[in-house]
Amino acid sequence: RLAQARASLDLARNQSGYTELRADSAGTITAVLAEAGSVVAAGQAVLHFAQDGEREVRITVPENRVQALTADLPLQVKLWTAPDRQYQGRLREVAGAADAATRTFEARVSIIDPDDAVRLGASASVIVAGTSSEALFRLPMTALGKSDGAPVVWRVDGDGRAQPVAVRTVRYLNDAVIIAGPLSAEDALVSAGVFLLHPGMPVVAVDRQAARG
Repeated sequence: RLAQARASLDLARNQSGYTELRADSAGTITAVLAEAGSVVAAGQAVLHFAQDGEREVRITVPENRVQALTADLPLQVKLWTAPDRQYQGRLREVAGAADAATRTFEARVSIIDPDDAVRLGASASVIVAGTSSEALFRLPMTALGKSDGAPVVWRVDGDGRAQPVAVRTVRYLNDAVIIAGPLSAEDALVSAGVFLLHPGMPVVAVDRQAARG
């Protein structure tokens, strides 16, 4: 009975020790998931903790861009709250399998030499520097459409008819998209209502200056 009592005492002491949460390094509590006095089950998370040190950006990458991300090209990180600042990035890891729902791969990019502007939970963009000589174009999001599931833009030919042009999306911005494709700066493109068009459909350009007057 004495041995049994001692074993019960040791078990109680161990369980009592589980009620103390100690961090193994300095850091910041980013979220509290339980109120003081709450009854929680064993193993239930009660807070989120971020260690001090290296900062990283978590991104999701489509299948056709994983190779470019892992090609040992320079990476740049830009914060949405400080678009004038730019940081060098280093790819830390890429998930071994795609997400079943989104079919994208999760990747983590470490920020080299972060400053005080890099705050936990902030939004950021990761830019992969490339050596391609193809021309890039920035268009409003409303100019990008789809044909058979592939991205297209609609170019107005010399007869005033809209024709689809297959393009490749390079980067999404807040209100614009960067594309690459067989276009030139002189091309007239449809910037609104692209999902209502069909090949050869006649369109009329709108003089925005006249419309404002």
